[in-house]
Amino acid sequence: KTYGDEWYYELKCDAFTMKGEASSSTFTITDVPMQNYQLKLRSADGIQLTTLTGTMENGEIAQPVSITRNTMQEDLYQKIISDEALTWVFAGDSITHASIWTYGYDSTPQLMEKYMRDVWKRNNDTFINTGVCSATTQSTLNRVNRRITDYQPDVLVIMLGTNDNAGRVSKSHYLQRMQALIDAAKAVNQDVTIVLRTPAAHFHSGYGMATLSDYVNYTEELAQTNRCIMVDQYNGLHELFTTDYPWLKNDLSFFGDAIHPGAGGQIIMTRRLLKEMGLWSEDSWLADHWV
Repeated sequence: KTYGDEWYYELKCDAFTMKGEASSSTFTITDVPMQNYQLKLRSADGIQLTTLTGTMENGEIAQPVSITRNTMQEDLYQKIISDEALTWVFAGDSITHASIWTYGYDSTPQLMEKYMRDVWKRNNDTFINTGVCSATTQSTLNRVNRRITDYQPDVLVIMLGTNDNAGRVSKSHYLQRMQALIDAAKAVNQDVTIVLRTPAAHFHSGYGMATLSDYVNYTEELAQTNRCIMVDQYNGLHELFTTDYPWLKNDLSFFGDAIHPGAGGQIIMTRRLLKEMGLWSEDSWLADHWV
């Protein structure tokens, strides 16, 4: 139930976003091109209505946002809607570990756990963060039992490469070690869903910044070869702090330092992760654009 006729809206079209306010339960948004759109509405007392989508055409009626999933996302979705409890493992380095650079706020694994419990009602699932500061593909492989296989994950999310890149590990060695991690996970659970996250963009010139984008291609190659879900955590962040909002480099809520995403950066990465996994909801608390 809402009170009053004060509304805030956000209308996203193919090429731009319009934001505004309205003072009636019926109002018109003008000067909108004939494009696909997504509309969010929130009342003045804080109630967000169901997100709608449609096309700007006469007589076109908007519909709630729906998700179209590819085969790998659909396989994961079937696990999510089952009654079987799942074990989720997040393997990586300090960006996955995250407790230092978020200053106590949630990391991506923590946000994922809360989201899956609240939105998808996965109350019996187990979420394990095995991220370790300074981890590389080799150090993770050296302790693959503690990092991955001991838990026999149903969903394995791997994010490695930042430290390999800084240490100038060759492409061939990186791919070989990542493949060994993937094979080890499949050996303990042949039905495991594996999600490969690229390294996150950073702006530390002395830590391999210039070559980090190569790992987007490496991750894509691994994902295609092994039928894994790929999540690009590089390009979105890179565009934000280089093109859209350069001042974010100095905002500790976005980046804890020049390498590690802070609390805001972890939220951005989690949103991308959920979208690429086919588990995103435009009407969840994590999608609340009004906060």
